[in-house]
Amino acid sequence: MSNPSQNENPNGIARRVRDRLASSPRMVPDLFWTLTANLISAGSGIVVFKIISRWVPANEYGKASLVLGIAGLLNQLLIGPVVMAHLRLYFEHAAENRGRQYGRAFLRLLLRNAAILSLIYLAASAVYHRLGNPVYLSLAVPAVFLIFSQAELSGTLALLEAEKKYRLITIAQSLSKALQIPFLVLMIWVSISGPSAVISSQMAAGLFVVLMWGWRYVKVSSSESLKLRDIAASATRAFGWTLYAFNLLGWILATSDRYIIEHFWTAREVGIYALNYGLWSVPFLSLNAWQEGAARARLFERFETKDWVGVRRLLRYRISLAFVSGLALIAMLYCFGEWVARLVLGDKYWQGRELMMLIAVAHFFYVMASTLHSMFHGFKRTQYLVTISGVAAAVNLILNFIFIPRMGISAAAWSTLAAYVAMFAITFLFGWMVFSRLTANGGADEVR
Repeated sequence: MSNPSQNENPNGIARRVRDRLASSPRMVPDLFWTLTANLISAGSGIVVFKIISRWVPANEYGKASLVLGIAGLLNQLLIGPVVMAHLRLYFEHAAENRGRQYGRAFLRLLLRNAAILSLIYLAASAVYHRLGNPVYLSLAVPAVFLIFSQAELSGTLALLEAEKKYRLITIAQSLSKALQIPFLVLMIWVSISGPSAVISSQMAAGLFVVLMWGWRYVKVSSSESLKLRDIAASATRAFGWTLYAFNLLGWILATSDRYIIEHFWTAREVGIYALNYGLWSVPFLSLNAWQEGAARARLFERFETKDWVGVRRLLRYRISLAFVSGLALIAMLYCFGEWVARLVLGDKYWQGRELMMLIAVAHFFYVMASTLHSMFHGFKRTQYLVTISGVAAAVNLILNFIFIPRMGISAAAWSTLAAYVAMFAITFLFGWMVFSRLTANGGADEVR
């Protein structure tokens, strides 16, 4: 009788997986913690949607979503690029045992940027008010507080990720979402207006997490801190303007449709579309955040040590996992989505299976494209991301302006699907080009 171990293929998938788990024993626990955080976040988001659909009229939620969209744009313009750039550069300082000092300077830099964003929001809302749209100025106070809390929350979670504190990330990220539920209920109960309650609940939950975990970096002695202008200059040298352009175009791609809907229709249609978009995109955004959170720090470490074999292996694993889990999500929504929609959204917000599936399939292609985005950050070749997001945003905008006036919110969903399919195709084309060049040049192409 033959020995099973002798018949086992040493190059088989099961053998390779066991070898990889043996060499990286923290991978499975880290995947568990990041998955738990994103499941709790997604579940909390669904509960929030249920509360909104029950107690917040569509036109009021439409106003809140417009303000959240502007706050998100500002956050993506000056906070998102800073977070991504300094998460990549953190490992250079951590190698010199200056990770905590770098983290303190990083959080201070985010505070400065949040102050700039608040001034921009106030100026823009004043202009809109003079033009006859009072929505943004009437919600300026919760919007400004939200900008500050989200900036520090993004920085705190990024630093925990850099240190691979996945258990703490699970607790912190889960609380930043789950606490929105009691805060939202409390604010509605004390008769705070619907739009203010929606915005302020997000602000309060984020602020709680910052107060709980941000102190770990703030308490570092100021004499040991790095100068803000030095760390800002290092990020500028590494990435230039590309991360800012990428995030701006990403916001246009994901959020601009609600403003086009408002222009041609009303705030009610904005509220209906925004709530449906939010509900059906949540599982895919959570899936992407789970895989990104578990892989990104490891990927950046391998870039820093020029472990190109490890980089390729991690990317292959993530692409495979995203494909299988994304298809599973689509199948689940197809079978159970209408039941979930009627439970969470109710007849007032439910718009049918077509809108649900369009948004879901679109975000499947988004998740697949995102599997390679960290690769461009790792190589510091983010100009490719600008081209990718620019083409996708252009597709989205052109189709929205052509079809939304005639077809309404369903046109926005079709346009989103077309844009994310374009993003997927271009991302993998550029990804193949970059890796081909890397193989040919022996890794000399990792910086600009």
